[in-house]
Amino acid sequence: MSTAKSKRHGRRTSVATAPPVRTVLIVEPEALLRWSLVTYLGRWFQVFAADSVSAADRLLDEQPIDAAVLSDDLPDGGADQIERHLRIRNPTPCVVRISTRPTTGSGTSQTTARLEKPFDLTALANLLKTKDSPAPR
Repeated sequence: MSTAKSKRHGRRTSVATAPPVRTVLIVEPEALLRWSLVTYLGRWFQVFAADSVSAADRLLDEQPIDAAVLSDDLPDGGADQIERHLRIRNPTPCVVRISTRPTTGSGTSQTTARLEKPFDLTALANLLKTKDSPAPR
């Protein structure tokens, strides 16, 4: 099992060592959170980042993407649109939706995991590394 030292708390945290997902798309409009996700997940994955639906669509057309971290804070159902585009390009991606508000069972797939902000980056990395596991509810 690999470990990563948490800078904030100075303790070691564990990250599962399941076969890694090769490429992850992060779509988050908030610049600081997007930077944090790219920096942390870049230890284990090839990470692509976008701040909008149009930028995410361009990346999905240009890159093979294995997993996505999608913010529910995107306007006009943007996360749903990106998830649909991703599933056309890759029928079995790992998708994690991050939200600032509690979820009430939206139309997303059973294979979509959900995390509420603030969340533990290690938990996110573990979700992405265990691509074939069922999504937590």
